[in-house]
Amino acid sequence: MMDFFKELENLMHTEPRIALNNVRAVNSEYANACINNKNCYMIFGSDHNEDCLYSTWMYDCKDSVDCSFIRDSQLCYECTDCAKCYNAKYLQDCDNCRDSEYLYGCTGCDHCFCCAGLFRKSYCVKNKQCERDEYFEKVEKMKKEGNIEKEFENVQLKTPRRFAHALDNEDCTGDYICHCKNTHDSFDVQQCWDCGYLANGVYGIKDCYDVSYLENAEMCYEGISNWGFDMNFCNYCWFCSGMEYCDTCYDCKNCYGCVCLKNKQYHILNKPYKKDEYEKKVKEIKDQLKREGKYGRVFIQSPYAFDQTIASDYYPSC
Repeated sequence: MMDFFKELENLMHTEPRIALNNVRAVNSEYANACINNKNCYMIFGSDHNEDCLYSTWMYDCKDSVDCSFIRDSQLCYECTDCAKCYNAKYLQDCDNCRDSEYLYGCTGCDHCFCCAGLFRKSYCVKNKQCERDEYFEKVEKMKKEGNIEKEFENVQLKTPRRFAHALDNEDCTGDYICHCKNTHDSFDVQQCWDCGYLANGVYGIKDCYDVSYLENAEMCYEGISNWGFDMNFCNYCWFCSGMEYCDTCYDCKNCYGCVCLKNKQYHILNKPYKKDEYEKKVKEIKDQLKREGKYGRVFIQSPYAFDQTIASDYYPSC
């Protein structure tokens, strides 16, 4: 009998790999895990952006630098977990804010400086209302004194915080979750239905469990960076369907245990089969794995060393 996982491991270490996962990029050569970006440099896990630099997990943004987890924003610098912000610097957990600096947990604010927990306010400094001219005078004075970070920290400590960041959800649990329904224990997700245990997912996700980094995905289970339909135990499979135990495949259908394929169908361990032969062989492999207690319990191992990945962002003590 074949040792499926041994053969898969050999493929993982012998198949040539692309340097970057960067699809439909225009003048954005230095990006990874990205799609549809224009004039961008050193951005990662980010889609549909233009003129952005040094950022990660940003969507539909323009003219922004050094940001992470932001969407639908423009002219932003050093912003984190923000949406629909404009001309903003040093914002965190803010929505629909513009022409502001050093904000935390604010919504619908403009011309605010060093504030936290405000809702639809204008011309505020350290959570105190000011006249227009007074506002600009205080901001200029604080910038000259150069102790803004400490002042901002004090304002945050005095402001109550929400237990979770959630918007427009029905029957959901998690954090940084919006426009979702019946989605549980998920984080940094939006537009998900009937899902659980997800991290970093966007744009129409349905019936997915235990997946990190996914977009436009349906019926996916136990994977990383899935984009497609009906994929189990897959890593970096984009625009695919009917896949299991596959890694770094694009535009493929009905493949099992394949690595680094593009535009292929009915392949097992990178070898082509006729449809009937493929279905028979897949059933034999699955039955064997189930008898051995390995099906769904042994997963694809990364071919990269720990220090060659972003694993340290999530496990810094290792």
